[in-house]
Amino acid sequence: MNTYFDGLQFNLFGINKKTSTQAALKVRFYGLQYIHSGLLNLCVDHGKTIQLKGPVAFLTDPEHFYEYGSPQESCRDHLFVCFSGERVNSFISGGLFRFDPEQPFFRITAPERFYADMLDLIMLLQNPVNHHLAVAKLEYMLLLLQNQENERDTVSFHREELENLTRRIITAPEQEWNFAAEAKKMNISFKHLIRIFQQFNTLPPARFVLRQRLLKAAEMLIRDHNATIKSIAYECGFENEFYFSRVFRKYMKISPKIYRNKQPYIQDKFVD
Repeated sequence: MNTYFDGLQFNLFGINKKTSTQAALKVRFYGLQYIHSGLLNLCVDHGKTIQLKGPVAFLTDPEHFYEYGSPQESCRDHLFVCFSGERVNSFISGGLFRFDPEQPFFRITAPERFYADMLDLIMLLQNPVNHHLAVAKLEYMLLLLQNQENERDTVSFHREELENLTRRIITAPEQEWNFAAEAKKMNISFKHLIRIFQQFNTLPPARFVLRQRLLKAAEMLIRDHNATIKSIAYECGFENEFYFSRVFRKYMKISPKIYRNKQPYIQDKFVD
């Protein structure tokens, strides 16, 4: 029996930091590409080459030919997720995946949020158990691309401050965050900060901090095999190893030890 989340396969995904990779190909899959920083030259169907500067996203479609890469002596931070399946047809018919060869890119108005969401999606894809969560996350991000210009005025008014706060949390999620004090700095009430932060990041502040701590812990589990789970827990802001393991299992559907021992499917280069 089919479920709501059937009909979509994730074929490739990865994080390319400081890459200068060049590509000229007709892709095999649909894709969401995000340039968080750096320059990218993009040409679709042998048309005019557009030079883009991150943060910017673009969609890839098997019906088109793409040429892209960083200009000479430059590089970019490039995250991507590629997918296929019958469900994509509903994305297209519903306007969720709209590709315009004349303007095949989206300016990202909240880059720290979008970057965190891309990391979140890639982390979910490392464990097949999270497939339904990954499908929902992808749909949310495609919707965000289509609707990002419709953000509420209250968020836009405090955009710079919210960007700054979000960036600081992502950089150091292990810190003790006092959001009442952050609200005071912004000359708004604590309740108002909670409200606009959730509009901006789709999560309330405490949940956002927890997610960033888990993201940092997941990366450390994979990258630093010499570190104990206990030391990782403390370094990521968790009060003890047991609480960390319980929270990690709740959200990742797998224990930290098993997660560390699994080989993550993160590509070093974009190959489609």
